[in-house]
This record gives sequence, structure tokens and C-alpha cells, in this order.
Amino acid sequence: MADVSLISGTIAEFIDWALIIVILMIVYYIIRLFIVPPPSKEERLAKQKGLEEQRAKFGEWVGTKFKERKHKAQKEQRKGDVSVVKDNIKDGLEGMEDVRSLLNRAMKKSDLEKAKKVVHKVKDELHHAVGNLRLLRRKHEGDDREKINKIITNVHTVETEFIEKVEKDFPEEVDPVHTKYVTSVAKYITAIDNLRGNLGNIWNELEDFHEKFGGAKP
Repeated sequence: MADVSLISGTIAEFIDWALIIVILMIVYYIIRLFIVPPPSKEERLAKQKGLEEQRAKFGEWVGTKFKERKHKAQKEQRKGDVSVVKDNIKDGLEGMEDVRSLLNRAMKKSDLEKAKKVVHKVKDELHHAVGNLRLLRRKHEGDDREKINKIITNVHTVETEFIEKVEKDFPEEVDPVHTKYVTSVAKYITAIDNLRGNLGNIWNELEDFHEKFGGAKP
């Protein structure tokens, strides 16, 4: 019971102080109402003008930040789109090197069959690169669009020549006479070397384009 009485007394004391504070605030605002004169028309207009200027500045700041965020998001998206194409080109380059290596050391028919599977993968990567570049082109205008058009043409040329000079009539048998085999695959290896050089130039163009949007060189 003693604890309850103590708590009740404390609550009552707190309420008394709260009432005193409320009364003092009421008295303060009554005095302020009679002593402080209401703002004049000029003061009200000036205050309203100040508020309108603040709203205008805030709106301008919000608009600027929105544009900055939008530009940054677009830049990140374009950087990602270029990265996808770079992956296609990178896989194509590595695939061509694998085909070259497999042709050089092929000992039996299964080695050539393995090489032919890689040839198909390279063709697919080049095809996907052209498709992804066309998607990228839609998001650019002016000089950037022209640059992408040029890259598309170059990649498509590599794709066409790879099909014609490497995939078409790809060897299926390893001649038991090694010198004859070497001679028979020489044209494929030469074509791959030339196409890898062209694809390497395209990679460099993409690197410069990627760096424009903040992409880091490997």
C-alpha cells in the first residue's frame, strides 16, 4: 500500500506541474496576442514571397537531383550493355584460340569433333554480339550511334568470314600422314589468325566505348 500511495503521489505531483506549465503557456500566448501586433500586409506578402522562393529553389534542387540520378542510371545501364557485348567478343577470341590449338594438336577424329563444337560456340558468340550491339544502338544517338553501327558491321563481317572460311567444310578426319594433315588445316589456322586480329581491334574499340561510361579496363 505504501508503494501505491507513493506512486499515486508522484503522479499527482506530475499532473500538478503539467497543469502549471499549461497555464503558463496559455498566459504567455494571451500576453503575446495583445502585446505583439499582427503582421502588416507588407510583412505577410514578404513572408509569402519568401516561402514561394524557397519552394521554387527546393523544386529546382529536386529536379536537378532527379536528372543527375537519371543520367547516372542511364550511364550504368549503358556500361552494362557494353559489358555484355565485350563478354561475347572475349568468348569469341578465346574460342578461336581453342580451335586453333585443337587443330594443331589433333591426333584423331574425336579431337576434330571437339574442335567443331567450339567452332559452333564461336559462331554463336559472334551472332549474339551482333544482336546485343543492335540493342545497344537503340539507346544512343549521334556519333555514338555511328560508332556502334561501324562495330556492328565489323563484327558481322568477322562472323560471315568465320562461317565461310572456318566452319564451312571443317575437317572431319585426321590424315595419318602428319605433313598432309598440317597442310590440310593450314588454311583454317590462317583464317583464324586473321579473324582473331580483326576481333582484337573490335575489342579495343569496345574498350574505349566502355571507358566512356566509366567502365574499367581489365
